[in-house]
Amino acid sequence: MDFLNKKTAFGAVAVVAIMFCACFCAVTITDESSADNTTGQTYNVGLVEGASYSYTPSVNLSGATITLAGTAAAWLTVTNGVISGTAPSVSQSGGTATYDLTIKADTVRPTQHAEQYIHFTVYDALTGTFTVDNSNTYVGDTPVFTVGSNFSGVTYSLSGAPAGLTINSSTGVISGKITGDGTTSGKSYTPKVTITHLASGQTIQKTLNMKVFSAIAQNNSGVNSNGKDLYVINGTAVTTDSSNADYNKLVCNITSGVTFALKSGSSMPSGLTLNSNGTVTGTSTAMGPTTVTAVATHTASGQTCECTMTITSVAKLSFDSVPTGGIVATAA
Repeated sequence: MDFLNKKTAFGAVAVVAIMFCACFCAVTITDESSADNTTGQTYNVGLVEGASYSYTPSVNLSGATITLAGTAAAWLTVTNGVISGTAPSVSQSGGTATYDLTIKADTVRPTQHAEQYIHFTVYDALTGTFTVDNSNTYVGDTPVFTVGSNFSGVTYSLSGAPAGLTINSSTGVISGKITGDGTTSGKSYTPKVTITHLASGQTIQKTLNMKVFSAIAQNNSGVNSNGKDLYVINGTAVTTDSSNADYNKLVCNITSGVTFALKSGSSMPSGLTLNSNGTVTGTSTAMGPTTVTAVATHTASGQTCECTMTITSVAKLSFDSVPTGGIVATAA
């Protein structure tokens, strides 16, 4: 009986000892554990200079402290757990700047540490220019315009241009033969070029102001039955009075801003002058027909065309005979 009691007492002591050991071991593991470090992933972020950036990192445990380290810390700050800042300017036109940021998260109970990394690429702001702007051209012309950018690795697209013009998506060169409508006073077009920088995703538009004129040509309307001929009386001054000039002016379909000049190798009859407005003046001292070729230039569009006129100088009308013989009676 005493043996049983002692065994029972011993067993109870043994159980208590085991329980104590178990409790003691559990406490010992917690107190002597080291901080758990977690290495995070690197994320790539692209920004345009001057852009605002904001990121709120979150962790799975409450009470963690967020701190920053790395070369990006100069323009990024942490306020109430929010990382924010403004992307700095890029010194090189069409260039980039890179910054590496380490985000640290720490807890005290238990002591743990985790990190996350961001690699920032800051891009210069995308700009674009035309080599030719506010251009005047004409139907049938083959102009060449070039759109430029401060970046390589951009694509170009064109909209709203006169029919016949296209853009090279890689080089930004606008070319082709204009087949779209034009008017004698100039039809306005505002083609838009969209420039897209693939790396940063930036997109801008540039607008080209254009006027397209009708193709210049000699206008024969209103010309007398002799076509473009001018008849002048030898020794009589040529004026705008049709009494001595059936047609004394070269005319084009575009009447404003057009100047005329003799084509190289062509000459006026002696005594006559072709004026820049297309009129012929002077006093003819030559006889016979002369075909004159002039070049008409439209200043606004730069286009030219050839105009011709045949100038025929004739003698002044007079009798080359006199009455002969007999007596000339006079009226009573």
